[in-house]
Amino acid sequence: VNHGTLQDADSQSGADFEDNVIIVAAVAERMDVLVTRDPTGFSHGPVEVLSPADLLARLASAAAPSPPPNP
Repeated sequence: VNHGTLQDADSQSGADFEDNVIIVAAVAERMDVLVTRDPTGFSHGPVEVLSPADLLARLASAAAPSPPPNP
């Protein structure tokens, strides 16, 4: 996080400055998803937000073996 990140965070529409810093940093680093127990603070951001349980469910479904192709 640098001075520019903090300035950008200060101009965000969210009320929580720390959440805004995380959003701006996530966008700058091209993150696909934020994982948090408090998703309401990130609802105004452009990065997808998941709860820890949702992330685990997504990872479990991605790791599930695919059915064999039909002959």
